[in-house]
Amino acid sequence: MLKRTIQRVVAVVLAVMLFMLSGCAAPDKSSEAGTDNTLEEQTSEKPIGSGEWIEIDTELVYDSREISEEIPLDYVYDAAVNGEWLYVYGYTSKHAEDDSTDIWRDVQVVSLHRRKNEVNPVFSYREIETLGGSISYESGRKISVEEMTVTEGGEVLLVTKESENGEEGYYLRWLTPEGTERWSQRVESDSRVNAPVLQGEQVCVPAGNQIFIYDREGVLLRQLTLEEFPEDMDTSNLYPEIEAITVAGDGTVYVSFLGNGFSYRYVLTCDFKTGKMGSWEKTSGVSTAEMIGGDGGKFDFLFKDIDGIYGWNYGDEKKTKLVDFMDSALIREDIYRLHAVSEDSYLMIYPGEDGRPAIYELTKTDPDTAKTRQMIVLGLFSPGDNYVEQIVRFNRNSDRYVIKVADYTKYNDPATQLNLDIAAGNIPDIIYAGSNAKVPFDDYARAGFLEDIKPWFEADSELKPGDFLTNVFDAMGLDGHWYQMATAIEIYSYIGSNAVFADDQSWNLEDYKDLETKNKGVTVLRGIRDDILRDALVFRWEQFVDENNGTCSFDSAEFIELLEWINTFPEELPTFDVNQVRNGKVYAMKTSFSDFSSFNTNLDRLYRQEAEFIGFPGSEDMGGMFKARGISLAMSAKSKCKEGAWEFIRYFFTDEYQIDKLSHVSDQLPVNLNVLEILADKAMNPVFGIWDSYRLNGKEVTVAPPTEEKISTWMDYLKSITRADTVDDEVYNVIVEEAGAYFAGQKSVQDVAKTIQGRVWIYLAEQQ
Repeated sequence: MLKRTIQRVVAVVLAVMLFMLSGCAAPDKSSEAGTDNTLEEQTSEKPIGSGEWIEIDTELVYDSREISEEIPLDYVYDAAVNGEWLYVYGYTSKHAEDDSTDIWRDVQVVSLHRRKNEVNPVFSYREIETLGGSISYESGRKISVEEMTVTEGGEVLLVTKESENGEEGYYLRWLTPEGTERWSQRVESDSRVNAPVLQGEQVCVPAGNQIFIYDREGVLLRQLTLEEFPEDMDTSNLYPEIEAITVAGDGTVYVSFLGNGFSYRYVLTCDFKTGKMGSWEKTSGVSTAEMIGGDGGKFDFLFKDIDGIYGWNYGDEKKTKLVDFMDSALIREDIYRLHAVSEDSYLMIYPGEDGRPAIYELTKTDPDTAKTRQMIVLGLFSPGDNYVEQIVRFNRNSDRYVIKVADYTKYNDPATQLNLDIAAGNIPDIIYAGSNAKVPFDDYARAGFLEDIKPWFEADSELKPGDFLTNVFDAMGLDGHWYQMATAIEIYSYIGSNAVFADDQSWNLEDYKDLETKNKGVTVLRGIRDDILRDALVFRWEQFVDENNGTCSFDSAEFIELLEWINTFPEELPTFDVNQVRNGKVYAMKTSFSDFSSFNTNLDRLYRQEAEFIGFPGSEDMGGMFKARGISLAMSAKSKCKEGAWEFIRYFFTDEYQIDKLSHVSDQLPVNLNVLEILADKAMNPVFGIWDSYRLNGKEVTVAPPTEEKISTWMDYLKSITRADTVDDEVYNVIVEEAGAYFAGQKSVQDVAKTIQGRVWIYLAEQQ
């Protein structure tokens, strides 16, 4: 299948190249597009699948340096900056001086002149927390600092939210760097007050759809209500409150409003004398963006978007990327506050080494230094599972390598897009896929695109194969080679009543038929036809297919008998009644086990703990099968940086990752035996005596913790499983298509088997 796919892809690529060389060009659509005032995204990445590959723009790489050690605070809430002046809002905490159990916090805003390294307290209040968690304020007023704006001279405009005796209000304060309050005014608005800005000699404060304008002495000059929008604007889905006011370098004033659902924003010019709004632009791609102001002249606006910092000038068609978060080893979601210090410098609040918020300065990395690290391309097929966290961890800790993401999740058909890249001579160094991603690992391995990871694993100085469920890696591999590795699994097993399947009773089609004949009114195996057909291919594949020689035997008497048996199962099942299983009316069925708790509860709920793992009828083993959970990883055989790729992949199998990330997850079984032992111990010794339970007939049934003997049995079972729940889609689709005619009574089973044999034989021959 893959060979044919790649051949088709190569043909498409060649056709496109010939078209381009012929002198033909795509029509210029710019003349067709209307001026809808929509701001488009611009990225530095080159298109995937065009013969060009992912690159790192070293101009977008920044170093981060923690500067919190200069701040005399135990905890940081917020920060603001202007030139050399830095203001920080946070607290220091101590136990109350009267030796009580209360803790008091001196909450402060401090100013810091970064060049002179002078720190001054500017604003402070004390809050007291009791052992019960209630908080009181020494002043009697509940206070919080909401916004800070720093002037060029180092003074600060502070917005506080204060309440007393049930009355709540916002206050605007003008403070000097030494902490002298020049003036304060209550902002008479019921809406939240956003960050104030200076516009010449005026202080402008947005609140709701109003702007309060003060002079520098705190006198309220006027109060504007922005409600008359330009006639050509569609304001039907406009969020009615002002998001921010921005004053550009030329003095132009802009106000921004978010669209409904935060999917876009309008930016409008505004006349502060009349309160009238003029021209406007509509920006897109802001569902995750945050407007952070300007950088002092080069751009009117800065945005913190999902992958970096962007600059934009009002009226421009595109934004300009300034900082790439991942290339700079930053997790966007962890950046709480971001300010521009200069054109190439930013300030942010970001988790420190201890996980608490800290203040970091971002400065541009020397491009020559950034080029010294080898780039590793990671092909992303799953957007979740903390991939950003792991890439950032790797990039931050490595001085030899840097990972760049080729994001296939943004395509409707990720696998086809990867085939395009392969045809263009490109394949990611690492393939990173979650359990729901459909990546044809086996096809890529057979085509020679994937590296055998087993030698890397065995040569590792820390990882030891004996500490893992290597049967899982073997089952996911080919001919003893490990081309993909999963971090965790979920078990699917056929289980049966101990009363029926004890004493090592054989379990083949003859046994099934015999049980059915002797036990009228009993369901020997509960299942539907489609599921039984698929599982038959998983468990009995080798009986009908010889992949090494490219042959098959789907016209054999064994396969015909199998199809006839599968046809006895219903297309749909009635509502599941667990009492039928518990009362011996269902001898066997398939169930899943995702952790030791599900082993404990499922076996008790179904068969009162008296169950056997029986496998699939007629299969060569009695074990179950598993599905990959967590992350599946593979390495390109064409990679020029295999050492770096392995350095990234190996981390997912270390105790650090498997214990820290997987020992708290309840829907997957880690492949690391050390972690399984930890989870087993937790199952046998539940915290606070909380036992497993399940619902039965409207009542909650508790299950005693498993014994060490049961745990040992389950662990042995996990080590015995040799079937991955995968099938060759091409063969499976042929069988489903052709068998459907037999199931519908349109063809004989012999004719169908003969057709399947011919089609699959041709397919297997093409794979040789």
